[in-house]
Amino acid sequence: MSKSTLQQTRRQLSIHSGPLPPPEQLLRYNDAVPNAADRIIRMAETQLEHRIQIEKLAIRTQARNSTLGIISGFLIGMTIVFCGTFLV
Repeated sequence: MSKSTLQQTRRQLSIHSGPLPPPEQLLRYNDAVPNAADRIIRMAETQLEHRIQIEKLAIRTQARNSTLGIISGFLIGMTIVFCGTFLV
């Protein structure tokens, strides 16, 4: 008689997207290192504050550059008009 064996394999894929790991994983971090979850959350909050500051700076810089471009264009145009008037 031949004896057959059955082998069963189970694979699990978990995908997470976001600044913080899922709560279950945070609990496991806490088990491994005391206060690890608090440190991870604090790190995400700090990163968020930094990103907001960078975006505010980028918006202010774009507004300033736009205003300087308009002023420069006006000055160049007026210089051409005055020089043309002077030459005539």
